Amino acid sequence: MLNFTNGIVLLLSVVKHQSEFDTKVKFPELTDAIGQIKTAMGDYYGNAKHNVDTAMRINENARSIYQQSVAPVFDWCGEAIEKFNTIQPHIRENLSKKDKDLIWQVTVTTVHDGLERTSHSLELLNDVQSKSSKVMNLLSTILHDTYDDFGPSGYYGKMKNDAQNKINDLEHSLHVHDVLSFVPFANIVSGIIAMTQKYGEQINELRNQKFDIESKLDRIIPKIQHASQVAKMCVNPYLEEDKTNLVTLRGKAGAVDNNNPLLTLDSPTIRAMFMPVLQELITQCHKYTIWHGLQH
Repeated sequence: MLNFTNGIVLLLSVVKHQSEFDTKVKFPELTDAIGQIKTAMGDYYGNAKHNVDTAMRINENARSIYQQSVAPVFDWCGEAIEKFNTIQPHIRENLSKKDKDLIWQVTVTTVHDGLERTSHSLELLNDVQSKSSKVMNLLSTILHDTYDDFGPSGYYGKMKNDAQNKINDLEHSLHVHDVLSFVPFANIVSGIIAMTQKYGEQINELRNQKFDIESKLDRIIPKIQHASQVAKMCVNPYLEEDKTNLVTLRGKAGAVDNNNPLLTLDSPTIRAMFMPVLQELITQCHKYTIWHGLQH
């Protein structure tokens, strides 16, 4: 009689901590990239900052849901591999009715569990993709709003223009004082020199304000562009690839489910026709776990 003990029915040490297989889709890197935007902005008073925290929150939420999507299927793949590798060599043997029924029962139960898990996982993965698309859109909005904030009508753009206008006024006043400095009166000349020094200091301060504003923009824009690249190249494409893997896995499980009546037949030769279908599912389970960074 077949024996499904010794860790065959119960999976032993298959599923490890989620962080160990949460490596393919770069959610942590995107979180870090969005955090760099926030750091570069610092004390920011424009409109662009409003969406940074939202993008961070949605990305973290997407990562959490993604882990919920992967873990049950990853778990099931390990269990299915162990069970089916035990079953497969016996399918073509002359089996007692009891052993034949056991193989059929284990196969049907395992596959139905897999179909349920992959169905739920696909629902979660669709939600993850939706949230990740929102993050990409928010990053585009943040980039647009940042340019607006530093444009003529934006908070920092107005500050910069105001500083430049004050510089122009002070430089004009300096020019007038330069003309008056040629008047041959000592008290007038000394007053003009003091005023010129004061205006010069104010101009330097205003120029520093302009430089700080320009530097702030130069710091922020590359951070937004980097985060957008991470989302575009390291998150969304891999989510789509993972979805393809999951759909394929579900298809292989469905094929096993459709062909499982072969296991109930008396002929070992006919039952053996079930083996290639089962092997395809085992192979796809291996591919799924390897893609997620671990091999059973």
